Amino acid sequence: MWIAGDVNLPTEVVGAHAEGRLVFFVGAGASMDPPSSLPSFSGLARELASLARVPFDGKAAMDTFLGSLPTSFDTHAQALRLIDRGDSTHNPTHSAIVRVASAIAPARIVTTNFDDHLASAAVDSSAQIEDKWIGPALPLGDAFTGIVHLHGSVLRAPHDLVLTDRDFGRAYLTDAWTTRFLQRMFAAFTVLFIGYSHDVAIHLGASGLVPTHAGPQHRYSD
Repeated sequence: MWIAGDVNLPTEVVGAHAEGRLVFFVGAGASMDPPSSLPSFSGLARELASLARVPFDGKAAMDTFLGSLPTSFDTHAQALRLIDRGDSTHNPTHSAIVRVASAIAPARIVTTNFDDHLASAAVDSSAQIEDKWIGPALPLGDAFTGIVHLHGSVLRAPHDLVLTDRDFGRAYLTDAWTTRFLQRMFAAFTVLFIGYSHDVAIHLGASGLVPTHAGPQHRYSD
């Protein structure tokens, strides 16, 4: 089995997929190559800073920086406009992910991306991925199929996007829809990270989201 670039996957991942226990966890890196050509989270923050006409602080946490933008600047609406571009569509990485994920049903894909390129790639390739869930309305993490947008989507209202420190606080702490979903997901499945420049599993583990009995976590960066 392979994803983009004929990359050989670990035996544990291949075995989990064959048993229907694999989740593909997709990050911003998957949407950066043409014809998607979308920014990383820090790239998005930089573009929003330019639109808001404030200096970009690359040393700050991006969610904190975005939360500090002027209240007169509609951060969420502007972010939606930058992501939901008519000239951006799915790329070969999206196509490869949905093809491999749907090769052994049921397909399970989770993404922190706002774009809808995974779903459009599934339609284009006739992949059997029908369900789509968008936070905060998420299914149970140990009993879901289809595509899950943890942090919102271009298909919903701008204020539903998880962008600022306040948004992340609601998503992971106060309302905690992402936390409840992820805790069950990590306990039930093996997770393959795609398109992340850092080890997200370690970050989530430090946050207490990956239980000690969770299945293997693997990372693949484009």
